[in-house]
Amino acid sequence: MTPNMLHYIIQIMTRKATVYIQDTCIACDNCVRLAPETFALTPDQLMVYVKQQPESDTARHRCRHAQAACPVQAIGFR
Repeated sequence: MTPNMLHYIIQIMTRKATVYIQDTCIACDNCVRLAPETFALTPDQLMVYVKQQPESDTARHRCRHAQAACPVQAIGFR
């Protein structure tokens, strides 16, 4: 296990929830519009990625709203 991987695992374990995008994403842009502080489109606009994990309750609420609005259920939480 690399030091970077260990750092990533520690980050996941210390957060309340970790949001992620599955490869079923169709880049419909719903989540980017609903939670722009968390989600962004790739430069080629073919997929969405998590640019920053939600830290506040408001940001987590926006992510849950984006999850409900996702037409292919590509947003998940751990």
